[in-house]
Amino acid sequence: MDTDMQLQVLTVLALPDASPGLRRLVLAGRLREALAEAEDALDQRHAGTGDEALSVTAQLCGDLMLALDRAEEAEETYRLAVRLAGGAQRGAVRVVSCRSTGYLSLHRQRHGTALACFARLAADEAATPAQRVEAHCAMAVAHQALGQLPNALESLAAAGELACEAGDADLAMLASLMRAEFATACEIRSHDALQDHVFWRPLAGARPLGRHELQPLATLDICLAAHGQHRLVAQRLAHLRDLLRASYGEAGLQAALGEHLASLRGAGLAVLELQARVDTALVALSQRRPDFARSLIEPLLGRDGPGLRRWSMELAFCQAKLSLLAGRVDEAMQHYQRYALESMQCVRAAAFAAPGERAPRRDAAGAAEVRDDIEMRLPAKYRRAYRYLQSHLDCADLTVREIADDMGVTERALQSAFKTHLGMTPGEIVQRCRVERIRADLLRDDAPGVSVIETAARWGIRNRSTLIASYRKYFRETPTQTLARRGLVDAHAA
Repeated sequence: MDTDMQLQVLTVLALPDASPGLRRLVLAGRLREALAEAEDALDQRHAGTGDEALSVTAQLCGDLMLALDRAEEAEETYRLAVRLAGGAQRGAVRVVSCRSTGYLSLHRQRHGTALACFARLAADEAATPAQRVEAHCAMAVAHQALGQLPNALESLAAAGELACEAGDADLAMLASLMRAEFATACEIRSHDALQDHVFWRPLAGARPLGRHELQPLATLDICLAAHGQHRLVAQRLAHLRDLLRASYGEAGLQAALGEHLASLRGAGLAVLELQARVDTALVALSQRRPDFARSLIEPLLGRDGPGLRRWSMELAFCQAKLSLLAGRVDEAMQHYQRYALESMQCVRAAAFAAPGERAPRRDAAGAAEVRDDIEMRLPAKYRRAYRYLQSHLDCADLTVREIADDMGVTERALQSAFKTHLGMTPGEIVQRCRVERIRADLLRDDAPGVSVIETAARWGIRNRSTLIASYRKYFRETPTQTLARRGLVDAHAA
């Protein structure tokens, strides 16, 4: 149920400064031509084109590279987009850096990191309304990949509200198309014959989602009426509608579904074709059409690559169902165990998916290590500096010189690296990380009964005015207001 590749095709809708020619090519489904034109624009650096416009082109270029499964080239192009944003308005580097790392993380299945990036972007004062809408759509994709459907729908609702407030037809299209994707994917996987696809089932005690909350066919019909003039959009919506009709038991759609797959293959969209194969195989299994399902997934088995690894959980489920339908119970259990293991890994990742949370991992020597969205945006050489400041946030007298000395570089070099890749100085990063830790402590269910200023002092902030100013800068409220929303203090307390 991974829709990030579809989002990366549609990001042109959230890039209002993209050239009209590129926009037309993308919405016509001519992605390889659009990518070639974008690459040419970057290579030529046409006279009269400012760095800000070229940064937008580089961002779109990177998005299309990911959609075409060219991740290494996309990473280099995103770096170029960040460098080009350096001459734009204040905060642009931070925004572009967050966005780029978010999309690369989605592609590499680092969904917690992606969620942190896009949550930062959605809350960044330097982000435009279009960037916030896009960030909420991307957050929905990350939540979805982590099995957090209610959170995903909340993010999509936020995207829709922001698009309406902006009065932008393209943003409204993006939000509604992503909702159509989600509604269809959820409907396919909620079929009674796929009850054992437990990753997508609500947890015990969770509120079940009603059909009225998704309304897949109605959503598709509305989108087709509103946006069907675009070839890419019309083809995708028609494919989703055929998938739904087939899942409802309508006969005679196998040929149409095969044609949709052939169209994606002909356009060179290997990743979108893979997504369509898995969705179609699930529909075939729900209708007890094992031969059709097998023909869809067999070409994918035994192959490797980022595009396939992202679907390994659902492929394992399909293999388990096929083995079970063939009466090979032991074989079915082996596939289902692999499916269950990968599901558990996603659930573990979900536990660290909120911004400010740090997911521990192990390095080659087995030592615990921390990797979050900010660290991922820095060059490898300077990630050590970020880890150093993270581990010394409780030291009130931590200085940039101390961090630079630990690395063996000059303060100027450290300042420059952080500004270039993060759009923030080391001092600003320290401030941001501290208030994030303070907020996390205040929101903990098991938080000790200490005052706000005592909590802040644990993270190196001992001045009340500094605390309130820094906290309000990033969260648009005071620490006391955060507690008041939880009902822990009087909302009018100092």
